[in-house]
Amino acid sequence: MMKLFKNSLLTLLALAATSAYADRLYVEDAKVLAGGECNLNIVLDTDSMGQYCAFQFDLVLPQGITTGSSDFHLNEACFTDQQQTFYADTLPGGYGWRVVCMSPLNMPMTGQTDVISFVTVRADASLSEDSLHGSLQNIVFTRIDSVAGVQTERMDAADFSIKVEHPVTITAKSYTRRYGEENPAFEYVVTGGTFYGIPEIVCQASPESPVGLYDILVRQGTITNYDVVFVNGVLSVEKAPLAVIANDQAMEEDDELPVFTLRYEGFRLQDDESVLTSLPVATTTYAAGSGPGLYPITVSGGDALNYALTYQDGILTVTESSGIGNVQAAGLAFSRQADGVITIAGVNVGETVCVYDVSGRMVSRQQADGAGKAVISLASHPKGIYSLKIGPMRTLKVQNR
Repeated sequence: MMKLFKNSLLTLLALAATSAYADRLYVEDAKVLAGGECNLNIVLDTDSMGQYCAFQFDLVLPQGITTGSSDFHLNEACFTDQQQTFYADTLPGGYGWRVVCMSPLNMPMTGQTDVISFVTVRADASLSEDSLHGSLQNIVFTRIDSVAGVQTERMDAADFSIKVEHPVTITAKSYTRRYGEENPAFEYVVTGGTFYGIPEIVCQASPESPVGLYDILVRQGTITNYDVVFVNGVLSVEKAPLAVIANDQAMEEDDELPVFTLRYEGFRLQDDESVLTSLPVATTTYAAGSGPGLYPITVSGGDALNYALTYQDGILTVTESSGIGNVQAAGLAFSRQADGVITIAGVNVGETVCVYDVSGRMVSRQQADGAGKAVISLASHPKGIYSLKIGPMRTLKVQNR
């Protein structure tokens, strides 16, 4: 190969002469992604393509751009004869490549295309430059002239540039919000080179979306770069806090426990207690005989898909007995005024309320006033169960405590 290279070079140089033609050979400007590859097209700019049959040139590549001998290609569409000898070899010193194309039969080019050769080059991934420059040098062509015969001419050196584009990565930021909240203003971060345009960022989650993970999609938008990598983010929708509060209650000792009630603070949107998958419960440490005092009303349990439950205890206030309890009667209203004293409302005007102890002895008698009320006092009587007879038809029991 080297012997053929040297012989061809000597032949072409021996034939080279000053040319009156304005034809030129050049490399089309190209662009390559750092770490990627591209083709350099070698173009013969001429109006008389059919007069050329051989050529030779030196390709000097910029630092950071590399190639190999097998990466050089002859555009065979330029030749009618498929017997061309075409090869590339490194120049002495290794600063470039010498490319030679010879036609043993001096068959001219066809003129079907002006790209006579191309070479695949690779860009180092570590390149930081945006533009690199190379050149074609020592350009020699063999021409067949109908009058002068076979002639060899030199062409002027030609510079070219390679635009280096750096990979751009656009990453959507990830966010966390609570159920029922609006989505945050989505943002992105950029690494690598420069991009032109604005990316589009979308997420399907809405305030009504249940707890879960949702993709934050970053898309091309108006970006014109071809070398952009898009990385999606994640929106994490977490449970909203929901406070479950036990309402305070009060009772007298030995009364039955009241029904504990709860209230909620923190429901989002139009939600209410119906969205709970299980209901919380309220309990207390008070038991019969525990005596007067303050007892916690403790809340526990319950669950919801979109809420994290927190609990706030209430207070059960237990006081000493006021003297009369466990009053049972329909159509009557009772209110305690003092120890052992009870007012009965709803009694017929003029009806008599008689009080009997467990032996059946009447211990008190009171007639209802004009408002249908009777005031009964057991303060001076022993503790125990007493019967109240109201008129001829109604009887009930009270406990004097």
